[in-house]
Amino acid sequence: MHVTSETGESWDRSMAAVDGNVVTVPLRESPGSGVYEVEYQVTPPGKAALTGSYRFTVDLPGPTPPWVWLAVLVGLAGLVLLAFRLARR
Repeated sequence: MHVTSETGESWDRSMAAVDGNVVTVPLRESPGSGVYEVEYQVTPPGKAALTGSYRFTVDLPGPTPPWVWLAVLVGLAGLVLLAFRLARR
């Protein structure tokens, strides 16, 4: 089993592990957003090898823009100021 990115970069870290009918392969790290391809080959005893591949997509959210944090801080500051003024009445 082999996992590659769109650019052909290898992401699998070691040999696949088999547990019953489930096969897993550890990755080097958490993959970033993009399309990845898994290629596999299974050779049953006394039979011809079965090969195939499938693709999957990782779509991670991007970082929060700085203006969002600024808006949150300004909003919180406004609430604190309002609470302070109401408490003084």
